[in-house]
Amino acid sequence: MRLSTKLTVTLGAGAALVLTGKALLDVQRERALFDQEAVREEQLLGTALAATIAEVWKLEGEARALELVDSANTDDELRVRWVWLDAIVERRGATVGAPSGGEVVELAAESRALLQQGKSVSRKDPTLGPHGQIVRYVPVDYGAARRGALEVTKSLESENAYIRNSLSRTITATVVLIVLFVGMSALFSAWFIARPVGLLVEQFRRIGSGDLSRRLELTRSDEFAVLGGEVNAMATQLRHADRLTTVGTVAAGLAHELGTPLHVVNSSARSIATEELSAKETKESANVIAEQSQRMIAIIRNLLDFARRRELKRESYDMRHVVEQSVTLLQPVINKRKQRVVVDAPKEELNAKVDLTQLQQALTNLVVNASYAEPEGGDIAIEVRKLRAQAPVESGGQVADYVRIAVKDHGPGFTDEVKAKLFEPFFTTRRVGEGTGLGLPIASAIVREHDGFIGVETELGKGSCFSIFVPAEVA
Repeated sequence: MRLSTKLTVTLGAGAALVLTGKALLDVQRERALFDQEAVREEQLLGTALAATIAEVWKLEGEARALELVDSANTDDELRVRWVWLDAIVERRGATVGAPSGGEVVELAAESRALLQQGKSVSRKDPTLGPHGQIVRYVPVDYGAARRGALEVTKSLESENAYIRNSLSRTITATVVLIVLFVGMSALFSAWFIARPVGLLVEQFRRIGSGDLSRRLELTRSDEFAVLGGEVNAMATQLRHADRLTTVGTVAAGLAHELGTPLHVVNSSARSIATEELSAKETKESANVIAEQSQRMIAIIRNLLDFARRRELKRESYDMRHVVEQSVTLLQPVINKRKQRVVVDAPKEELNAKVDLTQLQQALTNLVVNASYAEPEGGDIAIEVRKLRAQAPVESGGQVADYVRIAVKDHGPGFTDEVKAKLFEPFFTTRRVGEGTGLGLPIASAIVREHDGFIGVETELGKGSCFSIFVPAEVA
């Protein structure tokens, strides 16, 4: 279970407990208030009626007084009857009385004692009647030896109905509040916990896949922002370490690439310095020095192009025209190898925002590689299409619309081992002196700066296809 879900469930359960407890306390409080009001009403009625009964008893006698008691029963919920105190018989824990009418009345011993002292007592019995009753006994002092009391009973029907309605309203309100609280907690957890955690996880995955160029942006001022800053700092350190590794690889490759021409230049220069060579031999040695110097210049220039990060100047271009211009520039090289370039492009425009010079350099590198891989007299196919594709994980893995420029040859292809090294600086499959091993790394760096990537498809004996993917311009 995710942390945000756990937090939401925990807060929701806590809110449910608190609100349910409050609801129960509210119901109990309302029930107690209702009982107090019923007892007060019975007390008022019983006290007033007791005084009247006592007066009538003295003036008009017992029969008239008991008749007056019966005539007071005009309310279905509030009933009054006469009870003789001397008819109550004590039992252990309770007393049982036989009031007029022969009905049994149960009272605790202490309640009977209070009645004997002339004090009123009350009891609540949910088992009396169909809905339960609150009963109050009010003693009546009418000056005779035999003592009696008024029994005032109030049905709990109204109270029970009120409590049921109150409980229903309370449950509804509690459920609504719990749902709102859980919803707010879920939104809070999703925005303030799940979202930053998701961004952190995505950043860690990028770092794990080798993409150290992107930075995590958390526009907040909490612990997640601090953690995000530390992750960015870690990525910077890892990138620095990666650069040091790359510098070491490049330095080793540069030493290897420059070693041979420097040795040739050194040998030729020493031969000239001995003054033992003929004029023709001296000229040949000088030409060798010039050729090898040009080769070293080209190596260093390519290395600088690989290392230098130029500021891109992007403008909108139709990729069909970019391909046509690049092919035109390379036509002399293609003709020299008796090859043809066949371009397959749709009629509609395929626009993308690119730095024309740099993208042409990347495309030129791919076409030149295809030319060296293609046998003499063969055809190099270039296909331009707009499609929706997913970038590799190391390039972000996003799905978007791209313009794809595919350069296909019918050469020998590559093994998986060679394919894994194609974009390493100074790695080349050409013969010594034909390539520097920087063409593909330079092309890859240029395309990455355009937020794109290069795809490779190859099969031994059937050729290879190098594809440049650059984001298509949104219409």
